[in-house]
Amino acid sequence: MRARHKKHCAERLAACKEILILSPEDMKIIPYGIELGCGKGAFITELAKRNPDKNYLAAESNKNVAVTAAERVMASINTDEPINNIRLFVGGAERLGDYVKPGSISRIYINHPDPWPRRNHEKRRLSYQSYVHMYWNLLCDDGKVIFKTDNRPLFDYSISSFKDNGFDLTDVTYDLVNSKYYDSDIISEYQAYFISKGLPIHRFTAVKLPEFVFRDDIDRDFVTIPKIKERNPDK
Repeated sequence: MRARHKKHCAERLAACKEILILSPEDMKIIPYGIELGCGKGAFITELAKRNPDKNYLAAESNKNVAVTAAERVMASINTDEPINNIRLFVGGAERLGDYVKPGSISRIYINHPDPWPRRNHEKRRLSYQSYVHMYWNLLCDDGKVIFKTDNRPLFDYSISSFKDNGFDLTDVTYDLVNSKYYDSDIISEYQAYFISKGLPIHRFTAVKLPEFVFRDDIDRDFVTIPKIKERNPDK
């Protein structure tokens, strides 16, 4: 679904400029972790609260969604528990290589991305080989990608894509809620919605293989993609 247009979105984002990354020169921090598609910010703000000694970058391609995450972070600044360790990038994940140094990231979080089920939309999936190759380049040698989805076909596709492109998989579960990993899990807006509907949540951790040698005969050139549309206006 298309995200609802937010009134005065540009002005509201401008009011949050102190936490926005608008150009590579604004990247004054080295993020420990990045969340791709942060939605309204429930996951990244809780993650930042639990780890106040680490810096995080939240990326969201839709400004009508990103503005809510930005205002959530800004609203905390003058409270007893301010969130000072999040910066927000409003743009597509394919642009991160211009903002983040290779080999500098420890964690990448992907929570319930758009599955783009049509075959001709494959290159838009956040687990398509061009994206996975980019993650491999951005991550440090012991870096990890934590991937969650409610979509079983996308999950199976993503397992193959990460395995084929320089990652080893651990902590694989097809039912996160009833697994040993759930107690420490952080729930995003989408995840809460799917759990309320009784749908299983799938999760894996992809660990970078630093010595992996990529085959030259596979095309991993990144293709710029159209702006991603949100599946649910309440994300």
